[in-house]
Amino acid sequence: MKDKLENIAKSILNSFLIEDERESIEMLSDFYSGISNTFIKNESNNEVTLQGGIALSTAHAANCLNDSSRTARFIKGTYFAIKELKKRFPNERVDILYAGCGPYATILLPLLPLFSKDDFSVTFLDINEASVVSVKSILEGLGLMEYVREIIKGDAITYKYDKMLPLHMVITETMYNALTREPQVAITANLAPQLVQNGILIPEAISLDATCTFFVKERYYRNDTNENAIPDKVEKLPLGNLFTLTKENNFLGIMTNNSFQFESEYYQLPKNFSQYPDVCVFTKIKIFDIVELNSAESLITNPICVGSLYNAADSAGFKLVFDFKNIPDWKIKFVVKED
Repeated sequence: MKDKLENIAKSILNSFLIEDERESIEMLSDFYSGISNTFIKNESNNEVTLQGGIALSTAHAANCLNDSSRTARFIKGTYFAIKELKKRFPNERVDILYAGCGPYATILLPLLPLFSKDDFSVTFLDINEASVVSVKSILEGLGLMEYVREIIKGDAITYKYDKMLPLHMVITETMYNALTREPQVAITANLAPQLVQNGILIPEAISLDATCTFFVKERYYRNDTNENAIPDKVEKLPLGNLFTLTKENNFLGIMTNNSFQFESEYYQLPKNFSQYPDVCVFTKIKIFDIVELNSAESLITNPICVGSLYNAADSAGFKLVFDFKNIPDWKIKFVVKED
């Protein structure tokens, strides 16, 4: 079985077209379905609401695997990142923390057979007991426990890695589109500062841009049909970058100050916005190096509509507000012109 997983991992790494990614991830999905416990399908009610976002249920986390380009590219990016870490730390056994690993540890587990057990050790962390049990069972069944440092049930928003150990890499893919709903920001704020110098955060960068557009005409990925066809050209008014979440720009300061809120610059209301009446947030993810997910290539990079300019009333402009104290969400705030 381990040999089969190794061959699937190689097919993912060699997938260059969207169709190839889809085919290789279908093989991975079939592989997991064949070896995992059936109880995962029944674990749909163990979603956990945290101060910082919602941790998906075990069943929902398992289903994320089928977002094919997302899964394939995170696996590719993680593979290249590990290779890079071995160059940066040539005489060390690399320590990896996979936070929010879910029941399959999808991003990393398929790659284990491609490396030596002396290359790295992994701490798997998830808040759901069912996911922890599943990951341990799969690793034991495949004979991959020699890569494991620990498998822990815990909250990645507050978890502290052993200070006596160097943390070389953090993997956390705990997000929804435009960083809403799930706790990616809060987890990044906690874990990114714990990385050693020259350590790597996966994903490297999550960039959010504000744009006025006609939302219903925008490209939108639907996982159930694998549709992401490019629509007719849509007239837009780009407003610019809101922020980019990275290892350094990790929102720790905002959380430390207990504000849990980001507010954009002031945008002046366009005089004629009938062709682009909706204020939207677009997401682009740099997983590692050149491995990226662009807008509408995945469920987590679909655009969201924050509000309509038709609701501006007598306002001269607006700001966008991102609040992640409880369940992360965007809101539009119409304001009078600032001096």
